[in-house]
Amino acid sequence: MISELNIPLMLVCAVMGVGGQAIRSFIGFYKIYNDKELTLKEEWEWKRFFLSLILGAVIGAILGLIYKQPLSNTDVLGIVAASYGGADFLEGFLQNRAEKVK
Repeated sequence: MISELNIPLMLVCAVMGVGGQAIRSFIGFYKIYNDKELTLKEEWEWKRFFLSLILGAVIGAILGLIYKQPLSNTDVLGIVAASYGGADFLEGFLQNRAEKVK
């Protein structure tokens, strides 16, 4: 089964997933930076940032199992958007569940 996997494609898709998460993180960074009352040290969570990048890479690698080479422009945009939206969905879902458990 492992010989059937296209490892280079999965790695490329994982990098695109990290890119989608980086876009999401920079949007969050921009929101913090524009809020004059907050300082970066108070609001930016580095552990959460790196965890979201890892999550984006995992989502991208999983999508690498679905797509075939060569990737079209639509495929690339889909991978980036799926890692952006998928991680956003998971974070919101888990945060909602955590509030209900408390």
